[in-house]
Amino acid sequence: MLRIHRTLAHLAVALGLGGVALAHPVVLPALEAASGLIDANLAKALAVAVHQRIDDGLLVVSALAAASMGRASGTRLGTTLGLLALICVAAERFWLLPQLSQTWSQLDLTVGRPLHLVDVAQTLERVSLGISAAVATLFGAMAWLLASGGDRLGHAASRACGAADHG
Repeated sequence: MLRIHRTLAHLAVALGLGGVALAHPVVLPALEAASGLIDANLAKALAVAVHQRIDDGLLVVSALAAASMGRASGTRLGTTLGLLALICVAAERFWLLPQLSQTWSQLDLTVGRPLHLVDVAQTLERVSLGISAAVATLFGAMAWLLASGGDRLGHAASRACGAADHG
């Protein structure tokens, strides 16, 4: 049974890192760069829709990581990291991206008006980029935890607690 959990955890971490690593630096800029071929407003709307689909996949992967990391790593830290990734992706998918989509739909990118909405949309995009960086960091920490075996971390923590109790 542990082997299944380790396999699922490795799969979830690999898919999570792949999804985050491809979303912001590759797929979304490629869609936005297509504004030379299509209207800039349509390119932005397509980019937001694709971002929502990527986050849907990351939600599933984060839930799988949260469910399998505890047993796979042998420590509660794995489950905690998976749950944090799930919360971050859910916040982006269900709170941030709908606001971003609504904001982009209310402005015209070709003339850059209204200016206050352009500022709001750019701020929301920076927040989205920050959330994606946090999710990438969490998946990286889960990968490190799986690679290190988690047992060393558990033994080091128990030795530290034992030293604190006796000293």
